[in-house]
Amino acid sequence: MMGSCITDTDRRGYPRPTCLAGRFYFLLHGQFRIAAAMVATALAVMLASVMLLGVDVNMIFLEEFVFGFGSKPVIAFNVQNLAATIGHFTMPKALNDWLPFTEPTWFRAVRIGFTGALILAAAVIFGKAKRPESDSARLIELSAMLCLSLMIAPLTWSHYMALLLLPLGYIAMGRITIERSAFSSAALALVAILLCLPVISPSDLPKSRLIDQIWVSHYFFGNLGLFILLLKFRGAEIGSRQAAAVNPARRCSRYKRAMPPAPSPSPLPPSRGPASSVGGGSKTSGSGENAEDCGRQRDPGLNPG
Repeated sequence: MMGSCITDTDRRGYPRPTCLAGRFYFLLHGQFRIAAAMVATALAVMLASVMLLGVDVNMIFLEEFVFGFGSKPVIAFNVQNLAATIGHFTMPKALNDWLPFTEPTWFRAVRIGFTGALILAAAVIFGKAKRPESDSARLIELSAMLCLSLMIAPLTWSHYMALLLLPLGYIAMGRITIERSAFSSAALALVAILLCLPVISPSDLPKSRLIDQIWVSHYFFGNLGLFILLLKFRGAEIGSRQAAAVNPARRCSRYKRAMPPAPSPSPLPPSRGPASSVGGGSKTSGSGENAEDCGRQRDPGLNPG
């Protein structure tokens, strides 16, 4: 994520909002120290580079690579970000061109629209979830941010997709909780296949243009599928937590309605003075308490202790 931020600039060299995705995530959850550490690390790397290599070499690097490649997309077949995928479908003749090109207005509008949709989807899910409460939820969100950063980065080479072996490994190890359904299993298998295929060059493609455009971007589509599945798993965790946190008053009333009717009290012995009234009062009070606690002794799961 840090690398994508360093190279994600506009024509004037200013960082785009997409490069701040990782920082926005940590700021959204109030993890200010992590966001500050990311900024401090980037500044330390830049300062060390200047001290070791000098100002002139770093200025050449900024002008030729950061401001050049960071502000313009590359459409080559082994670039697997959102901008390159749009170019794979609309500019198939540029699959062997590793030089950045100036975006047309329509191209930029499509790229910004898809980028905004991806960021909005993650923001809605993570905003509803608040801070992650389990290791699985934390790994899901960090993995989703990794997928998002690779998709919206200005330059994502195909070998960067090796980073996605981390979330796939967490899923295989059971560290990430997934839905036990045929759809989730089939979708994960398809995602794993797309991400594990070798790089496909234009000379290896069949002669169908549509198949060419799809297969040459198989890393991006695998990344997109994994991102959607991670958001789906996170949303499922939110739904299960909300279903468990039912309003106590409503749950208590439902439990009362489900309880069998209480047996009729046995006739009291003849009155023996004040002691009988005290004993009768205690029985009545005890039965009332048992009715109000919604049968916690019958259902230990309702007992907050």
